[in-house]
Amino acid sequence: MNKVIFFILGIASGMPLALSGSTLSMRLIDLQINKSTIGALSILGFAYSLKFLYSPILDYFSIPFLKNFLPRRRDWLLLSSIFCGIGMLFASTASSSNDILLISISVFVIALSSTIFDISSDALRIEVTSKNQQGFISSIFVYGYRVGMLITGGFALFLADKVSWKITYLTIFIIYISISLIGILLSLKINSFTNYEPIQKTDYKIYKFKSIFLNPFMDLLRRPYAKTFLLTIALFKITDAYVGHMMNPFLTEIGFSKTEIATIVKGFGFFATLIGSGLGGWLTTKLSIGKIIIFSLILQIFANQLFIIQNYFGHNAIILSCVIAIENCSSAIGNIVLVFLISRACNLKFSGTQYAVISSVASFSRGILSLGSGFLATNLGWNAFFFVSGLMEIPCILIALFLIRKKLF
Repeated sequence: MNKVIFFILGIASGMPLALSGSTLSMRLIDLQINKSTIGALSILGFAYSLKFLYSPILDYFSIPFLKNFLPRRRDWLLLSSIFCGIGMLFASTASSSNDILLISISVFVIALSSTIFDISSDALRIEVTSKNQQGFISSIFVYGYRVGMLITGGFALFLADKVSWKITYLTIFIIYISISLIGILLSLKINSFTNYEPIQKTDYKIYKFKSIFLNPFMDLLRRPYAKTFLLTIALFKITDAYVGHMMNPFLTEIGFSKTEIATIVKGFGFFATLIGSGLGGWLTTKLSIGKIIIFSLILQIFANQLFIIQNYFGHNAIILSCVIAIENCSSAIGNIVLVFLISRACNLKFSGTQYAVISSVASFSRGILSLGSGFLATNLGWNAFFFVSGLMEIPCILIALFLIRKKLF
């Protein structure tokens, strides 16, 4: 039953992302809003990277008028899905470039509500799943997340091409609310492993800041080799980040059109990602945590070196399909292993905050460390760039081997 529940919650969690990303930019283009404004509005999606700042509130507080009717986490899931739906409804009313403020507020509400839903669903998944099943359930959740992204990404664009944006957004609203409510209702059947104890009123005034905002971080950092573990998380997907940033420029330079890139990389790659997610979840149940970490890191290095072969053959769709299949599959396996690692590291008492913090370390580091990808590609050439990008994963392998020797994994 848990598999079905987290697949559905995964869909609901993944749906809002494109509404503050690719689908939003396409709608803004149709409203004839200039590129500078479109680029500036991308900052609204930054809420996804800052969710660790308010995740402690979700760990410690329940919503007063809902806590008597809904178990822990489900109250925040319901409230966030309602506000996300409201954001979609308001966004549907925009009809011209004069509605840019309305669109901005709507997208901000959608993004903020979505992060609250993400924090709550991640925390619930960690709290109701045994450690040896975290990888498998995570892969199911990622499956759902990808389907959700496809609904508000590909399906929404297809629908907007046939009908108006207003009808498109109203359709997405109906799908989103329906899926969210079904997931939340089904989740009432599962119980958490956490023995949660709220802050006592006698202690609240004295210790509220420390208990809410500091304890989750202190608990994480006090563990053996905590900083080394966080460094592993930071470097875990560095090769994928470097190559991913420069993939479209590389493919364009060797002669692939936008249509070919969309068909092979986005379309064919989507199914390769689903296969990889399933394989990643299965491997976490069959191999020890140490073995699966090393395997996924080596696989990432190997898969990204295949772009050297692509560069040799140039504009060849068959070769690209094979390279994308292997690369997306290996990347998806790496994503599942990363989620598995983060989930296992979370203290059930602070699951929402610690998952948000550790996952933010991963996303922030990839964004910052990969800033030099364009410089390397320009000065080294494509073959050397792909080779050096692969070497960047070696420090992570060495750190992981050290932690395995210390029996942290």
